[in-house]
Amino acid sequence: TIDIQSLWWQRGWAGVVPPEQDKRTLKDIAFFSNDCVSLDSVFGARYVQALKRYGIKVRSYGSCLQSNDVDFIDVRNPLDVFRTMQRYKLVLIWETTRTMDYITESVYWALAAGAIPVYYGAPNIHEHMPSPDPEQAPCLIDASRFRDPADLARVIRQVLSDQSEYNKYHKWRLLPWRHTLSAQHSIFRSGPESFTCQLCKWYMDRVGA
Repeated sequence: TIDIQSLWWQRGWAGVVPPEQDKRTLKDIAFFSNDCVSLDSVFGARYVQALKRYGIKVRSYGSCLQSNDVDFIDVRNPLDVFRTMQRYKLVLIWETTRTMDYITESVYWALAAGAIPVYYGAPNIHEHMPSPDPEQAPCLIDASRFRDPADLARVIRQVLSDQSEYNKYHKWRLLPWRHTLSAQHSIFRSGPESFTCQLCKWYMDRVGA
């Protein structure tokens, strides 16, 4: 539930790896997109289709590439997206623009939801991630490092089928954060300025409560 995720944030994501019984109920990989126009988003949609051809079952949400076997959600609603991310082991995240320091909040939502982001975007993404050691304890799979969709599909299959490989991408949760993150990102704040409170405020404003 979202309350459990809130506890994880407040405790610094220590021990966030979901219990074994929960892992077995998680679906493989999700993709969220409502941008059908920008070149990078179109590239991302085509990349998703290529991954499917290599046997990766990606469930897509949004107007551009909606899968037939998933319930419709409003991908503009952070709460709906976050709750859906909680049901997946991996989340594909494609930036609308690939440039230094341009990072969508969806990366942090995926991490907070207990998922592993498969990310394509800012070349310096690891500078904005909580892991102090992105090589030995990576937070995400950097899609830009792979030669082609076939190469990335091979790694995704390995993460999904090999428990030790899957755990490697959650190892960072047991380590201290990089010391600069608290100042850089509001998602790590506590109290009224925390991500949880801001998310609830957005939702209450949206429904007019």
